[in-house]
This record gives sequence, structure tokens and C-alpha cells, in this order.
Amino acid sequence: MKKYLFPKLALVGIKKNKQLYFPYIITCICMIMMNYVVRYLADSETLRAVRGGKNVVATLFLGAWVIGIFSVIFLFYTNTFLMKRRKMEFGLYNILGMNKRNIAHILFWEMLICAFMTLAAGLFAGILLSKFGELILIKIIGAKTTFDLNISMVSVLYTIIVYLIIYALIYLNNIRQIHFINPIDLLHSASAGEKPPKGNILFGLAGVIILGIAYYIAATVEEPGAAITMFFVAVIMVIVATYLLFIVGSVIMCHILQKNKKYYYKANHFVSVSSMSYRMKRNGAGLASICILSTMVLVIISSTVSLYCGIDDVIDRCYPRDVCINLNTYVSEDGTYINNKKVDSLNKEIIKKLEDMGVEPENVLSFRCKSFSGIENDGVYVCDSSVFDYTPENYEKIRDICLVPLEDYNRITGDNIKLKSNEAIVSIYKAEYNEANIKLNLNGNPVNYNIVKNVKGFLDYPDAVLSIVPTIYVVIDDYEKTLLSCNNSGNAFYYNFDCGAVINDADANDLHSKISEYISEVIDNKFGKTPDALWYSVTLREDEWMEYMGLYGGLLFLGVLLSIVFVGAAIIIIYYKQVSEGYEDEQRFDIMKKIGMTKQEIKRCINSQLFTVFFAPLIMSGVHLLAAFRMISKILNAMGLADIRVFIITTIITYGIFSVIYICTYVITSKIYYRIVNRK
Repeated sequence: MKKYLFPKLALVGIKKNKQLYFPYIITCICMIMMNYVVRYLADSETLRAVRGGKNVVATLFLGAWVIGIFSVIFLFYTNTFLMKRRKMEFGLYNILGMNKRNIAHILFWEMLICAFMTLAAGLFAGILLSKFGELILIKIIGAKTTFDLNISMVSVLYTIIVYLIIYALIYLNNIRQIHFINPIDLLHSASAGEKPPKGNILFGLAGVIILGIAYYIAATVEEPGAAITMFFVAVIMVIVATYLLFIVGSVIMCHILQKNKKYYYKANHFVSVSSMSYRMKRNGAGLASICILSTMVLVIISSTVSLYCGIDDVIDRCYPRDVCINLNTYVSEDGTYINNKKVDSLNKEIIKKLEDMGVEPENVLSFRCKSFSGIENDGVYVCDSSVFDYTPENYEKIRDICLVPLEDYNRITGDNIKLKSNEAIVSIYKAEYNEANIKLNLNGNPVNYNIVKNVKGFLDYPDAVLSIVPTIYVVIDDYEKTLLSCNNSGNAFYYNFDCGAVINDADANDLHSKISEYISEVIDNKFGKTPDALWYSVTLREDEWMEYMGLYGGLLFLGVLLSIVFVGAAIIIIYYKQVSEGYEDEQRFDIMKKIGMTKQEIKRCINSQLFTVFFAPLIMSGVHLLAAFRMISKILNAMGLADIRVFIITTIITYGIFSVIYICTYVITSKIYYRIVNRK
């Protein structure tokens, strides 16, 4: 063998199969580019420095892993189309005298050439686009930056290592396929048909049952916490069921169409149905992959866009006032807690200090509360951390119990209600409570309250909005006595207000530091220096807005990138599906032309074949999205988005745009298929 024979044969093989290799190489370049960009942004010091940037970085690190894992799966999948066409060529080499070790050398050089080309082009494109991506992301989260192009060597090395490992695994898999097949089978592998999978009815029933269970879970889940946990279980079940239904469904559909004599014995339908029966198993798997990718795109885009578009609504609900001060103390009999007298004193001092700072408090809301996590057991909410079992199967039984003094309730609402020691007013958030009484076990202290009034919208309480479980406010008269009876129990004081002026980015930092210093002075003056028994937090709406912009903006940016990757993957699968089937059908259509089939009839036959199955993934992905709508809305609600209309509108628009892209792909790839079968 000459020294450069194998590299030359590898290069010739790539050139002669450019219709297959070119999309594969472009796909690899795009994957590498995306991976570098996401990794670069995850390591970006510029993003870390902006407000809300830490949330973005954490999100992007997750995205880098997702793209890396998806690259392994997808590149392995697309490589199967290449190998199916190349096996006939390798079989010819084998018959002409090359052994399988020589073929392995050719495959090695092909992989090496592809790796060099794609890594060089992908990293070059990634470096050029990395700063552009950073600028877009900074714009999305509403921050500012300078234009300076940097190259992250850590990201470069990470990307090279990841994709060299992927290429090595693909190469080993290709060698395995060549090693365990004889030359004659290699020659005929490109045109080999497939046997229908056995046990079609059983597989089909399994698919229907699994999909039905997944849909039932999505339709019946009530609590946001349970929705988050069960979502991933439902996703896995839907993926498995989709593959079973599409593989078995294509078999059953072909059998039904073949038995329908009026439909089957027509020129265009006869050829199209026969062709589909010839490759029914692979056809179903390909359609299932397209359906899963389509569903992923629809879910990711609709949810991330909804969160980003609804961010103002989220902030309005979570932080309805400009400033929220939270002061927390332990309750003790010596008076080291915030009682009603100290609340009045604190209110006056805070107002005076804020006026000295040039801030005029408006729309003030101050109240005390004590929160417990409780799990329902035989009608009693057990609020005891020592026995609390916070497991997914108990999500529907878990509630956040928030005790509120009657004095604070009357002051907030303007009422003058009086309660007995065994009476309470109840207000529940994110759920319903229609019982006549409420039974609690507060750290071993059992109490039973008769409900005299059930109100809605009692408090603007951020923790309740952000909690993944419902919150029950229980207004009681003997608040301090109840807390004293609870072992080592804490008491929180919230003081929320508007500043009467717009707080800009610079003012927010200054105001935050000044209020924090003042609260520290209050703690020292009012309670003495007891850091173990006291803690406080100052939350500014402006700060939280930037944090949410970082989180939701990062999710939107990552969602768009992942959607581009998944849409591209779906298009590539459709393309390879059409090309590989075109080569398989070329000889059959050539025979049909020789016995009198016209080009117009071939076109009708092709359209019949493509139209019969091509739009099934689009329709099924829409059904999946519709079935998951309630569960996804629960998850979005747990993240603060309560306006379901935003999600509905976004979902409809997303499905419409994706449908247009899908139809365009159908038109383009059907023309490619037509050109292949009419080459002769």
C-alpha cells in the first residue's frame, strides 16, 4: 500500500459522498460553535460582574452540559445515515482485496479529516460569535458592557476534548459495524429492507398505556412541587411511548392501507405504501425522533419566552413594594421578640430614619408572622421538623402554615374583628381550603381553630408567591402565647413600603447599604447585640428585578440556542431521511419509468408517500404540548408566572412559527428526494 493511499481514499470518499457528508460536517460545526459560545459565556467575567449575572452563568453551565450530551446522541444518530451508504463502498473495497484493517484505516482518516475541519471551523465561528452572543445576553438582561473580543482558552480546550472524545467513540462504533459483517452483506446493506417488528399489537398497546399514564399525570397534577418532580417522569414516558407508537403505528398503518383495495391499488398509492412497508421500522423511528425534537423546541421556547415576557407580572406579585425589610427574632419569655409595642416603635423609627435619608415611605405594609412547613396527616397539619418528610409523594399534602396576629390583620384590613382563643381567620394562597376548622401540631403543641372567616388576597407576601407549595395564613388572637408554647420558635417582622420615586441602578445599591446599616443599629439599640438570636434582610424591588432578568434572560437565551440546535437537528434528520430513502427508491422508480410511469405520476406518488407520514410528527408534537400545558403552567406558576394568558399566546405563536418552518422543510426536502429518484 502506498503511504498516502488511505488519506487519499478517505478524501475521495468524502468528496464523492458530499451530499451526505456536507450536512454532517455543517451539523458538527454548528454543534461545536454552540458549545464553545455557551461555555465561553458560562466563564465570562463580564457576565459575572453585572447584576443578575450569577444566575445567567449557572444557567449556561447547565446548557453546556445539555449541548454536550445532545451532541453525543445526535452525531451518533446522523452517522448511521453515512455508514449505511458507505457500507456498500467498503464491501467493494473488501472484495477487491482490502482487509477490514485497511478499511479501518480509511475510516480513521475520514474521521480525522472531519474532526480537523469541523473543530477548526466551529471554534473559529464560535470565537467570532461569542462576543456577539455576550452582547445579546447583556442586552436581554438589561445591563451594560464594553466591546472587547476575548478568547477563552479554557473553553477552547474543553470543546476540543469533548468533541475529540465524541469522534473517537463514533469511530470505534463504525469499526465495530464493519468488523461483524461479511463483504456480501456490506455490498447489499444500503438496499437491505427491514422486517416488521414482532409483537406489533403488544408494543402498540404498551405505547398507548404509557402515553395515557403520562397524559393522566400531566392532567391531574395539582401542586407545583409535584409538577416539577413528575414532569421529568412524564417526559421519559412520553419519549418511550412516542417511539413505540410511531414504530408500531407505521406498521399498522401500512397494513391497513394495503388491505384497503380502493386506496392501495392506485399507481401513486401502491408505490408509496410499498416503499413505506419496505422500511417501516426505521421510518417510524425517524418520525418519532422528529416528533420528540419538535416537542422539545415547542416546550422550551413557549416556556422561556413566557417567563421573560411575564417578568413584570412576576415582580409585581413577588415584590409589590420597592423595599421589603425582614427582621427575625427568637421568641423568649424575657421579651426578646417583636411584640405589638415594638412594632409600633420600629415603624416610627424606620419612617424617621428614611425621611432623614430623603426617602418618603408610601403604601406601607408591616406585619408579624411565623411560618411553619406542615404536612397533612389525618386532617392535622404536623409542623415539626423532626418528623417532617419532604418527599415528592407527599407534595400534595404539604402546606406552608403562616401564623399572623389578629392586631396586624385588623390594622392591615381596617376591620375590628375579635376572636376567641379557639377561633381563626384563614386565607389560603395557590389552593382551596373549605373546612370548618384547621388542626395544627406546632412542634408538639396541638391546637385546633374554628374558622370564622375565609378571606382571599390577604397579604403581599413574597415567600408565598415563590413557594412551590400552597400557603395557609392563619390569623389568631393569642399569637405570642402560641409562639411561646412552641419550642425554639422564631418570629418575623416584615416592613414593606414604596419610596415615592423611581430607584435607578446606582440609587438601589446606595439605598440598600444605608438601610442595612440602619437595621443593624436598630438591632443593637432595641435588642442588644445578640447575633445568634437575630437576623435581618433588606430586599429591594430593583435588585430582585435585575436578578430575575438575569435568571429569565439567561433561560431565554439558552432556550433560543437549544431550540436552534434542536430545530437544526430535526431538519438534518428530515434531510437524511429523504436522501437515504431517495437513494433506496431510485432503482424502483427507474423500473416504474421503464414500464410506463410518467414524471407527473412519480411526483404524485412521491407527494402521496411524503404527505402520508410527514406531518404526523408535527401533529403529534402539538398533541404532546397540549397534554403537557397544564403541568407546564403549574411549573411556571411556581416560578412566579401567574398570568396564564401569556403562556397561551406564546404557545400558539410558537407552534405557528414552528409549523411554517416545518412546512418549508417539507417542500425543500421533497424536491431533493424527487431529484434523486429522477437522476437517471
